[in-house]
Amino acid sequence: MCELFNRKPTASAGDLTSAEPGQRIPRSDRLVPSAEEMAPWIDTVIRLWDDATFYEHERRRCLAAAEAWRPERLLPRFEEFFTQVIGADVCS
Repeated sequence: MCELFNRKPTASAGDLTSAEPGQRIPRSDRLVPSAEEMAPWIDTVIRLWDDATFYEHERRRCLAAAEAWRPERLLPRFEEFFTQVIGADVCS
């Protein structure tokens, strides 16, 4: 369900990134999605609202997937990357 609110798909977000809730609807235009395209998403939102067990499972799964984006996990990778960029001989 995290994918409904997260514009960037991630492998760790599982089936919700992959168009049943879970398949992204690839669109290169700005047209409004059809009712057929939106139906699985709407069904999932309704299930999240009505099914407390499903909601809790998805909430925990999304929180776990979001851990990959915590600053304390990303910062070392960015520091290493930019240290290598700064140290690289860009003139050769």
